[in-house]
Amino acid sequence: MRRVYNAAYALLEEQGINSIPIKVREIAEKLGIKVKVTDLGSEVSGVLLLDDNDPIIGVSNLEGPERQRFSIAHEIAHYRLHSKDVDVDQKMFVDKKNMKVMFRKQDFSQREFRREREANAFAAALLMPEQNLFEDVKAVYNDNPNLTDEKLIYELASLYEVSGLAMSYRLSNLGFV
Repeated sequence: MRRVYNAAYALLEEQGINSIPIKVREIAEKLGIKVKVTDLGSEVSGVLLLDDNDPIIGVSNLEGPERQRFSIAHEIAHYRLHSKDVDVDQKMFVDKKNMKVMFRKQDFSQREFRREREANAFAAALLMPEQNLFEDVKAVYNDNPNLTDEKLIYELASLYEVSGLAMSYRLSNLGFV
């Protein structure tokens, strides 16, 4: 996953971004991707439609702002990491609520599962960069050394404008909690 994390950090550097919260919608727009909040039904959180001239990220209007931000980052990952090696007939990535899948067929390959894991890892690294988290965890703990892991998670989630669950996974994956 280090390659995927590095790709997210490279995008932040390319865009000159080093402050939190990450303005993920602005990143998409700078990449030439339109972002539309729309009705995607109750099962879909986000989609990436690959159009040669105008790629579009659709985000569910039924999701909260933190989930919408993660969905945008997830679809940016597909755009940056996977859009060049998709089949000619595949023009869409679909991010379902309960299961990350690629739109096209029902028998998901290992490659497709890998892409979804990579998109999630990229989104987490983009929205919650390791270096920023390291500094913020240190600062928050120094301000309140009796802070519980749960309170730390929600304090940081608020700062980074992500869900508590996303922050929990990220901190756990980085070995902070």
